[in-house]
Amino acid sequence: MDYFINKNLDSLITVEEHQVHAMCNNKPINYNKAEIFAQTQDIEPISPFSYSIMMWNTSTFLKEFEEKGFALFCGNFGVKNVGKLASIVLKTEQDLMIVDTFLKGMNLQKQKKLSYDPLVEEFL
Repeated sequence: MDYFINKNLDSLITVEEHQVHAMCNNKPINYNKAEIFAQTQDIEPISPFSYSIMMWNTSTFLKEFEEKGFALFCGNFGVKNVGKLASIVLKTEQDLMIVDTFLKGMNLQKQKKLSYDPLVEEFL
C-alpha cells in the first residue's frame, strides 16, 4: 500500500518486466530492424500486465466512471513490477498444468504434502 500512496497514484496494475525483443501487430516495439540486432541486456524492457494486483483510489475511480462510463486507468496511473512468480496468469488448462508441475517440483524439494482446494481438484 505504501507504493500506491507514495507515488500519488490513483490507479495501479502489476506487471512483469521482460527484457526481450518484442513485436506488436508485426512491428518492433523495442528494437529497430534496420540496426544491428541488440543484445537483450541493451534493450528497453517491455511490461505486460500481470493483473495479480490492481488498485484504485475510490473517489477518483467513481468520479471518472460517472463522467466516462469506465475508469480502469483513472487519474494518475502507474504500474508495479512484481516478478515472475507473482505474475503468473492462469487462463487455460495448459496454464494450470504448468503451475501444477511447478508446485509439485517445489513440493519435492520441501518434502511436504501438496494439497489443492476441492474446486481445483476437479481440473487436475
